[in-house]
Amino acid sequence: VLSTVVSGAYLCSGTQDGQIRVWHIRDRVEATVLRHHTSAILALEADEPSSVLISGSSDSTICLWKMCDPSLFQCLCVVACNAHGDVFSLAVVDRFVYAGFSDTKLRRMTENLDSIVARSDAQHDEVGAKELESLTGLISSTWALQPSSAGPLKQSLRGEKQCAHY
Repeated sequence: VLSTVVSGAYLCSGTQDGQIRVWHIRDRVEATVLRHHTSAILALEADEPSSVLISGSSDSTICLWKMCDPSLFQCLCVVACNAHGDVFSLAVVDRFVYAGFSDTKLRRMTENLDSIVARSDAQHDEVGAKELESLTGLISSTWALQPSSAGPLKQSLRGEKQCAHY
């Protein structure tokens, strides 16, 4: 087990073989296995308000999964991040997904979780190939982490907006 996250009644664990095992916490049984990644699941994050599980892998992809009844878990979209390397970490901030990559950069998806879920709900199925192509360009706002002489890491944003320095 390389990564874990709790979402409601479920504990999700990411494995070396690219599977996400979803466990029912109270019953201590495996509820389902999610398969889409082709290699190790390095990061998992859950967004309770939208019931979305986000997985990041060493195959350089991020998957967003709709979590409802375990038999109905579905992949909402896949974001290919081939040029950025392994996905090491994930976080949801202000409805946007942030991902940390092996190229030492932190990136934000340009489309927020609410719009991805709404679009998927309207289609009543997994996002199709045409939408996946447009979603592969979701990564934007490259953040480079730089050591600060004042102590903690300082973040500088290359691109559209400036951000607060920490």
